[in-house]
Amino acid sequence: MSKTLRYPRPEKLTELTLYNHAVIEASAGTGKTYTMEHLVIELLLHTDARLEEILVVTFTERATADLKKRIRGVLETIIAAYDAPSLASRAAEGPVWEIDEEASKKLKRALFSFDVAPIYTIHGFCQRVLTEHAFQNHRLFDEEHVDADRLFDTVFAEALRREFAVTEELVPYLEAWMEGKKNALQELRDLLSACVETRHALKPHFDEVTLEAIVERFARLPTETLLARIKEGFVAQRLNANTAKAMNKRLPDLLAAVDRHAVHKSLPRLLCEVDRIDTDYLRKNTLALDRCGQWGQAVNKLLEYVVPYRAAVAQKFTDALNRRLREEKDTAGVFSYDDMLSMVWESLERKGGELIDVLRKRYKYALIDEFQDTDEVQWNIFRRIFHESARRNILYVIGDPKQAIYSFRGADVHTYVRARREILEAGGSMVHLDQNFRSTPEVIAGYNHILDQNAEKPFFSGEIDYAHPVRCGRPELALVDADGASNVPFHIIQLLAPPGQNLTIANLRHGLARQFAAEIRLLLTRGLEMHLPGEKPRPIQPRDIYVLAHKRKEGAIVGEYLRAAGVPCAFYKQDGLFQTSEARDIADLLAAVDALYDRAKRLQAWVTPFFDVPLKLLPQLENLPETHPLFEALTRWHSLAAERRFEELFSRIIETSGLLRREIFFKDGERELTNYVHIFEILLEEASSSRLNLSELLARLKAFIDGTALPDGENGNVQRLESERDAVQIMTLHKSKGLEADIVFVFGGFTKAWDSGLFAFHDEAGEATLHIGALSAPDQKRYDRERDEEDQRLLYVALTRARARVYLPFVGRSGEKLDYPYLQGPYLGLNNRLERIVSELGHGGEGSTLFSWRQSVHTPGAPRTNEAAATARLAGWQPPAHLLEAADSALPQRLERYRGRRLRLSSYSHMKKLRGGYQGHLEIDEFKSDLTPSALLALGDDALPGGAASGNFLHKVIEDLDFDLLQHHPTLLSFLADADIDALFTHLMQEHGIETRYAPYCKRIVYNTLASEVRTDDLHLSCLAACHPTIFELEFLFPIPEKIHPRLDELPALGFEVQRGYIKGFVDFVFEHQGRLYFADWKSDILERYDTTTLASHINAHYEIQARLYSIAMVKMLAIHDPTTYATRFGGFFYFFLRGMGDGQGVYHQRLSWQELLAYEQELIETAF
Repeated sequence: MSKTLRYPRPEKLTELTLYNHAVIEASAGTGKTYTMEHLVIELLLHTDARLEEILVVTFTERATADLKKRIRGVLETIIAAYDAPSLASRAAEGPVWEIDEEASKKLKRALFSFDVAPIYTIHGFCQRVLTEHAFQNHRLFDEEHVDADRLFDTVFAEALRREFAVTEELVPYLEAWMEGKKNALQELRDLLSACVETRHALKPHFDEVTLEAIVERFARLPTETLLARIKEGFVAQRLNANTAKAMNKRLPDLLAAVDRHAVHKSLPRLLCEVDRIDTDYLRKNTLALDRCGQWGQAVNKLLEYVVPYRAAVAQKFTDALNRRLREEKDTAGVFSYDDMLSMVWESLERKGGELIDVLRKRYKYALIDEFQDTDEVQWNIFRRIFHESARRNILYVIGDPKQAIYSFRGADVHTYVRARREILEAGGSMVHLDQNFRSTPEVIAGYNHILDQNAEKPFFSGEIDYAHPVRCGRPELALVDADGASNVPFHIIQLLAPPGQNLTIANLRHGLARQFAAEIRLLLTRGLEMHLPGEKPRPIQPRDIYVLAHKRKEGAIVGEYLRAAGVPCAFYKQDGLFQTSEARDIADLLAAVDALYDRAKRLQAWVTPFFDVPLKLLPQLENLPETHPLFEALTRWHSLAAERRFEELFSRIIETSGLLRREIFFKDGERELTNYVHIFEILLEEASSSRLNLSELLARLKAFIDGTALPDGENGNVQRLESERDAVQIMTLHKSKGLEADIVFVFGGFTKAWDSGLFAFHDEAGEATLHIGALSAPDQKRYDRERDEEDQRLLYVALTRARARVYLPFVGRSGEKLDYPYLQGPYLGLNNRLERIVSELGHGGEGSTLFSWRQSVHTPGAPRTNEAAATARLAGWQPPAHLLEAADSALPQRLERYRGRRLRLSSYSHMKKLRGGYQGHLEIDEFKSDLTPSALLALGDDALPGGAASGNFLHKVIEDLDFDLLQHHPTLLSFLADADIDALFTHLMQEHGIETRYAPYCKRIVYNTLASEVRTDDLHLSCLAACHPTIFELEFLFPIPEKIHPRLDELPALGFEVQRGYIKGFVDFVFEHQGRLYFADWKSDILERYDTTTLASHINAHYEIQARLYSIAMVKMLAIHDPTTYATRFGGFFYFFLRGMGDGQGVYHQRLSWQELLAYEQELIETAF
């Protein structure tokens, strides 16, 4: 009799149907990920879907890795429970899965194939779709990912030179823009970047033709008569005297600008002049103008078509930029991350049913996580594949619209609301996860009270609300005092102004920061303990406390007071790494290293912390001799930079400049040192990946500092935590999403954000809009409503991070006025709700057991350290021994992590040297000549000599030659007579220092190489020029194999460490034929003969290592892990000996056996580098 395991099944799964779409809304802390991982198990057990047919999409790499780990963990747990010698039921009561032998087999199959589980980020999914259908879309060989900001800057600069500054239609707009602006080009770049980046429609619409016609009609109207008629109209309608006066003051200025247009005839200039007039006031009173008859109506018509000059420029230039960006992407074969989604959607639209059918056959189910952060393109993709499949493919979208806080990144919660409506109207189900497992019952009751949707003025004011309060899922959670007493969960801190005064924003921020710091210090001394089920009580430590600030600078204020109070603190994932003083210090230093003899740059470098020269000494250092230690240091670093030995350069700067010791010795924390190390690591990656010299690297660093570009990755401009030390974590509200802490302090958000003049919102038709310039009254209401609702969602995130206690600031009233009268920022909505709760507390109302309310009068003063304690500590201080040692002594162990591991970047040339191969320059051995006497005799007088320059030249010719040209040249004679080909050869020969007398020989061997028939046992090419698709100079980089790494015949693992370094190289030529990939290398070696036997001997002697390394690289790029796939996907390698090609000679082909590759990988593991 077969056994059966009864395993607990989440109760919420009973509300889902497995054969219809569903929306799962998961409030904060309600186990969204837990539900998703168990939903996958549900689908495996109760449908015929295999794991590889269940698509799971998340929105970050971290979330993807976590979800993979958790789903695998659930599978392993259930299987282990079933396979246990003594089977015991895991379910006491409630819904269960009954795991029998058949179900166990299903789960074991899923676990066995888990490494191919389709669990991706949204970009990972799109890349997979594009890659797997690459040959149809011409993407695998022709396109590569680029940084969107860098591409934009390249195209912007090109458009500026070749279009904006020369096109007759655009020149006047550029000239008017440049007048009177300090940073005109930077401002133009920033405006156009925002317009290109957004997918929103640009408003207001600029109708140049109609405006020109209106202005021309005004030229025929006598201005004085028009103004007189409008004044009469104001009198006739009895317009308010003050309003009439203000209108009569502004109208002459507007009409004078129109009159001047009749002279200069420049519409851009007119718009600039109108920008300086307060036309907003006129627009607010269009009804009064309309009542003035045809005269006032003419002005209204003018106002309707006059747009802010920025809006006109944006629309005129953005179209041109978008066109150029598309052309550049098509020509260069590149794309950005955002392009991936558009490319998938375009493929679905263009290829229609074919691609959709493929994806529907592959994925029966889809689980889309964090769906509140979706946008129009993402929803279009999943709607087309799944929702429109007549329920043959089922879609589950999971998210919490109350946590939709990333509109500034392009997320569109309105798309979520529309998608939810479409799914439900089509018969889909709605499931609310409403049991909170994060927080204590008291905290949940407290924020349920704050968020009560039935309150007289509820916190949430829009369509996204708190209609489904959560209940506690772990009632035994508790925060208790040393005496075991429970605590009030919400603490309201009110700062009072001194008598007879109002609070200023500085008073409010600094006063509350001081209060919070004092409270945190007190909390850490009161013996508070967190009680969690199944665990021993845990004392509250600094790391258990979060301070959530609206802005980074507000968090910095709290940090100052925490440090002054002696409380350790750290900034969690703080943005702006390249906007720190450390980034500017590095830029100043590298500028001096690059321009060694620039006196001003040297002086600037010497006042950075790398040299720390006092300002008063600078005059003495203006004309230092090159033998001075300061100058010598720059000279040594200049030499390393010239050789592009950046890893060694950056290590020496940190270790030998004295920076490391000064930062640790004199600074309170490790923030600055961490930033220096982090920036150098990013620069090293940039230099390696893009092969930059120091000048180019410095230019990229300056772009990072200016904000015109960012390093790749989700956290490219995010500062690391200083260390793993126990510290209060300070972060922005946005950064806190997904995190939780025992105690949370909410701070800031008391003032409105700066108005940039760009407003993103949805217009009256629901269309996403980017409005440039002042808004009309109705649009202002729409914008304010959307901004307020996102502020509400952001504060909801803050309120729901806490397990046990929350501290909230509160601005009260003195009479009718708020103590801080200018409270208008994001916190205003929560402050209004707290005002009602404080009123309830004063009357012993409902919240009295959930909220405490404390008042204190603000006392001015900067943060002050405990001087007595500091003096006592200093009196007993002795310098660490290592600081008294010589400069070249080893650094103390606790600082070793700042050294960084020196990873080797190896190549096959270097590895040949290790084996006793060529001893010459690393690049020369590529083009070695076997100059035996016989070979010399075989080399004719017109033949190109051997050597590196010759080899480089031939490589470049083949790389730059248009293969399609060879289709028009059936014979060598016609090839030699082609003027374009002759020009290419002449140019490259001059560039590489090759004498032109060798041109006929070089053309002949290149033609023979590309026009010769290539035949092997399983391949027949009429000529190399006919190969398609192809790629030249394919770069590869992979870790030097180590014992801890997965082998070629193992599926890749996440998170393994690279300790020995990397192998890097460039493959000359890659082509695909009948589904197999081949790589080839051009060889210009001078041999006596080029028959197969001679070539085999020569290759075994000189290129065996290269062939093996490059074969491993191709296998890794193709993600091959078994001999069957190896045989069907990889065709092997070719060596084409250019001087011997023709009549079946000069070609060598081989494909190593799978076992040979595995054996060589093991040899690499055992090889010392």
